[in-house]
Amino acid sequence: VTSLLIKNFVSNTFNISKEKISYIPNWIDTSLFKPQKHIKNKVLYIGRFTEEKNIGLLLDALSRSKLSVDILGYGPEKNRIIDKIRNLNIDANLLDPISNTKIADLYSKYPVYVLCSRIEGNPKTLLEAMSSGCAVIGTDVPGIRDVIMHDKTGLLVKENSKILSDTITQLFNDLELKTRLSKNARQFILSNNSIDRIIDSEIQIYNKYK
Repeated sequence: VTSLLIKNFVSNTFNISKEKISYIPNWIDTSLFKPQKHIKNKVLYIGRFTEEKNIGLLLDALSRSKLSVDILGYGPEKNRIIDKIRNLNIDANLLDPISNTKIADLYSKYPVYVLCSRIEGNPKTLLEAMSSGCAVIGTDVPGIRDVIMHDKTGLLVKENSKILSDTITQLFNDLELKTRLSKNARQFILSNNSIDRIIDSEIQIYNKYK
């Protein structure tokens, strides 16, 4: 499984010993998702438009600031998100769909990535953003807090629009903090989520049970 949360769920639900469940996080192609020059002074969000992704929290936070956001995604909440953007008069741009081969270049253009879900497993978009050198902000919820170490590889916030708004503004205004978190996030992915690292982990599991 890809997260400790899922491991515990499987163990408790199906009465399987945790010793028989292996935890291996999602892998990232770090040669593709890599830092480049950030050219957009905006927040980025990539993901599904669903209730658990809590995109409304991000929009509420940005309505308190003068910052802009680019959003790439799909899902049943799209029309509701569009309506909220209009009602709050936010500078938000819904990006046209792009191929997976171009997503890596997209991440690298943005200095800050925000994921404010209510719950996650092992969020691939967050890992991709970190590998791409974005400074990341996430809600302090299961799945996200397993990836972000607060003030080391990113910033964790409560599900509160003012706190999130203040944190986003702080990150854009503090170049030293933004740079430090970006470098640490990249190193975290190299150490824990690179494809070579994950392959080694899987081989160890196969060898254990062969």
